[in-house]
Amino acid sequence: MTDYSLKDSTSLVGPLLPVYKDAHGNIVDGFHRKGEDPNWKEAILDEIDTPLKLAYARLIINTNRRDV
Repeated sequence: MTDYSLKDSTSLVGPLLPVYKDAHGNIVDGFHRKGEDPNWKEAILDEIDTPLKLAYARLIINTNRRDV
C-alpha cells in the first residue's frame, strides 16, 4: 500500500471537499485539510449549534466515510 498524500492529491485534482464548521466556527470535519492549507475553502453548518450536535456530526461523518 502506498502512502497517501493530501498535498499531492490536491495539486492533482484540487480541493474536493470543504472544511466543515459548526455554527460557532468549530471544525466538524477537515482538520487535516485545514492543516495542509489554512485557506482551504469552508462550509458552515448552521444547524450544528450545540456541543452534542457537534459530537454527533463528527461521529456520523467519520463512521460513514471509512471503516472505524
